Amino acid sequence: MDNEAKDYVYLSNASSRQKECIRILQDILINILDGSKVLRIIEKPEANLFPIAQQQLIELLALMVKQNDDNKLVITTNSPYVLTVSNNLLIANRVVQKNRSLESEVTKIIPKDCWLNAHDFSAYSLGNQSVGENTNDCQYIFSGEKGTTQKNYLDTVRILKITSQDSYSIHPKTFKKR
Repeated sequence: MDNEAKDYVYLSNASSRQKECIRILQDILINILDGSKVLRIIEKPEANLFPIAQQQLIELLALMVKQNDDNKLVITTNSPYVLTVSNNLLIANRVVQKNRSLESEVTKIIPKDCWLNAHDFSAYSLGNQSVGENTNDCQYIFSGEKGTTQKNYLDTVRILKITSQDSYSIHPKTFKKR
């Protein structure tokens, strides 16, 4: 084998998660091009994806589902990033609904074709939010008033950041003489 760097991976050599992502992307592309009516149920589309890739995937899924008023998408996720991206798409639509003059400004941040309407969106938590919680709970976590997922379900990213900051604040103590 020569020493040239490859900028590709043969599909047969790709990981199972890479193959799953490719399949989801193929499905999105085909359905957008065909304008097909779709019902998709996707379990943890964020698995093994960096946060920016999660954002791009959710935006593409939103684009696909918006191609037809009858399209439906159900996602299961453990990712606060997926919820945050969904909230961003909902907020973009809401901002412009409240003030049309902001459309071009919002479009520079979030592509218009990806904006989500709060009337077409739902979010639920299925137990296990904390150790003592009853795992049989199914709780509606979408705030119709705000048009977003309730904030406490996005806090895990903030909690991780705080834990990291706390750990780093302890680190200098390792340099003190005993």
